[in-house]
Amino acid sequence: MRLFLAVFPPPATRALALRTIDTLRRPNDGVSWVKEDNLHYTMRFIGEVGEDGARRVQEAADEAAAPVAAFDAALGELGAFPNPRKARVIWIGMAAYVQEHLNRVWDSSAAGGAQSAPPPPPPPSVPA
Repeated sequence: MRLFLAVFPPPATRALALRTIDTLRRPNDGVSWVKEDNLHYTMRFIGEVGEDGARRVQEAADEAAAPVAAFDAALGELGAFPNPRKARVIWIGMAAYVQEHLNRVWDSSAAGGAQSAPPPPPPPSVPA
């Protein structure tokens, strides 16, 4: 099975993402738009794994998430794959500080190192 780790955003974030999608959507654009219930943030792509691999990934993800307290996150930039002109996937990223924090949490757990994850840095300030 093709596996990745993902989180589902809270309702307010999902609503903001859906409004952004609505501004991009065009009739007959050839894009397969995600349904609201499937809107997620991919934290880490794992790839093809069997049943045992999926179980081990689940255990590692549980270990990585256990010591992490909830924290605020911010949406980042829009992107497209393979490129904006021939987009098959259009995505909204997370602010870089969020991804860096999630990477530290996952890496410390996967390496069997830290017992508790460091807190995330505060969100960057946005000029008014």
